[in-house]
Amino acid sequence: MVKTVLWVASVICLPLIVLRWSWSLKSIFSDLRASEVIFIHTHAINYGQGLMFIDAIRRVLSGKHVTVVLVWEPGGTQNTKLGRIFTDISVRFLRSPFFLFSLFGKKFCLPEKTIGEPVLNKVTYWLFRILTSGTEQRRIRDIYHNLPIPADLSDVVPQDYMNHEDTQIPPQFYAHVLWGSSVAKGDPAPLPVMPEPEKSEIHEKLLQVRGGRMVKLCMMHNRVETHSDGKARDGSPMEAYLPAIRLLVDYGYQVMLCGDRTLEDEQFDDFSGMVVDARKLGVELDLFRLFAPIEADIVIGEGEGGMILPVIMDKPSIAFNVYGVVAMPGKWIYPKRATDESGNPAPYKNVVEMDAYGYYVLQKKYAKALVYHKNTQEEICEGVKCFLEDVEERGLGSDVGALEKEILDAIPLVSFFHVLGARFSPAFICRDRQAQTAVETQGNQGNN
Repeated sequence: MVKTVLWVASVICLPLIVLRWSWSLKSIFSDLRASEVIFIHTHAINYGQGLMFIDAIRRVLSGKHVTVVLVWEPGGTQNTKLGRIFTDISVRFLRSPFFLFSLFGKKFCLPEKTIGEPVLNKVTYWLFRILTSGTEQRRIRDIYHNLPIPADLSDVVPQDYMNHEDTQIPPQFYAHVLWGSSVAKGDPAPLPVMPEPEKSEIHEKLLQVRGGRMVKLCMMHNRVETHSDGKARDGSPMEAYLPAIRLLVDYGYQVMLCGDRTLEDEQFDDFSGMVVDARKLGVELDLFRLFAPIEADIVIGEGEGGMILPVIMDKPSIAFNVYGVVAMPGKWIYPKRATDESGNPAPYKNVVEMDAYGYYVLQKKYAKALVYHKNTQEEICEGVKCFLEDVEERGLGSDVGALEKEILDAIPLVSFFHVLGARFSPAFICRDRQAQTAVETQGNQGNN
């Protein structure tokens, strides 16, 4: 009954969203006509996905006048200021024409997107075919699903990767990794820049709240996973970061919190302006989330979306609570600790062999064999300390011990870890060596 009602309501609403969408396009029509190539995506995608799409397009079509149109939704994760940081591509955001509402605790969309989006795509195509000349209209997937495969990945990435059926690697992930390889190899694309006057205004506010002290800047981004089936991706609470934040302040860094969690007012007061977020500065959150990764000297983060812009900027970074080593890491990573169902430590080499792709693989053969634990205060603090010592004294090191090499050899080549040249925190390797020793000792006792 409910499905029938939604279908009827969707059909009734179709003319309304077509009118709303056409009116939105009219507002940017002159900009689109001036472009050589336009991409119009009617489906609302999250911030990270949109950023990767934009960055891939500008690298593949370097030198062309390109405009990308994305949609945003109220309550969505899209950052509508994203287009302001690119100098080589135009990015415009339009509000989604769909009617979004909640009823009895459930979220609804009219018309249903499976019905409405194909109609919008056709309307957009014919509208621009009739009214423009000399402007090429393309789909994002025309680029993102056909990214060049570098020679070092030619043996492990199928030529027709989006149509490749694999029980282990989702096709979309091939595209993500190829984008990462393009970034790492420095394919043509100028670095994003923070626009003026916002850049100067935020720097001035940072200077004021820290009392004029000369410091370096650290972006800190943590993650809250809202989907119940993705809790393994959740990050550590802010309390777990407090010792590390104190350490950063002692090293002369002003810490910019721009993730899903923040501190209480009294906790901010304890740091005398050396720890801030957008609210404390009086800065728009979307702008601050672009300023921080662009202007920071170092980055400490969790999760994927928050680490994409630092990767593009090639910032020294360390990512905690990494779940699945193929996911978006920092220059260094400090993964979640894993145990078996009995609580015994699982050496990370075993974790990689059993669950390298993490949440990307829906059908998990070893789903119940591993239990993941968020990084603790001690782990985060020791990881940050080790990272700071390396950045401050020697630059990001590349020495690989025997244990780390064993883990590296087990990580799939089709991974962000390899294409971005990441490495494990030596502090993590020390803890993993202890876990491996414990497992070996337990095994020897069992044999005796």
